[in-house]
Amino acid sequence: MTRHSALLYSLFDGNIRFDDNLIWAGYDYINGSSPTAEIIFACTAIQSMLLFVGLILPLREVSIKRRLLILSFLIPVIYFLNLIRNASVVYLVGYRITDMNVAHNYIGKTGSLIALVFLVMVVFKYIPELYDKIICTLNLYKEEGFVERCVKRLLRR
Repeated sequence: MTRHSALLYSLFDGNIRFDDNLIWAGYDYINGSSPTAEIIFACTAIQSMLLFVGLILPLREVSIKRRLLILSFLIPVIYFLNLIRNASVVYLVGYRITDMNVAHNYIGKTGSLIALVFLVMVVFKYIPELYDKIICTLNLYKEEGFVERCVKRLLRR
C-alpha cells in the first residue's frame, strides 16, 4: 500500500520517497526531516472491502456469477480510491497545507464516505436484492419473528 500510494503521488510531485511503511513527502522530503506519514494496516481500506464482501457474498438469491462480478469491480475501485486518499493526505501534510488530524480525520474520511455512498448506490443498481434486504430491516419491528412469538406465548400464560 505504501509503495502504491507513493507511486501515485510521484505522478504529480517528485518530492517523495518511502521506506517500508513510512513516507517522506513535500517539505519533509526536501528537508530530510521525520516521515510525513506512516501507512498502517488500517490505511489499506480493508474494512471497506470486507464490508462489501460481507454484504454481497451471503445473498443466496443472487447468482454467484453476479456476486463475484460486482466484487471484482468493487475491490479494485476501493483500492484505487484509497490510494488517492493516502496520496492526498500525504500531500496536504507534507506541504504543511494542514495537519495530519485535519487531513486524515476530516478531509480523508469525508472523501471516503462520499465514495462509499456512491459505490453503495452502484451496487444497489446492479444487485437490487441487497437494497431490498437492507430496507427490510427497517420493517423488522412489524414482523413476527421467533422472539416476538416467544414473548406472545409467555404473555398468554
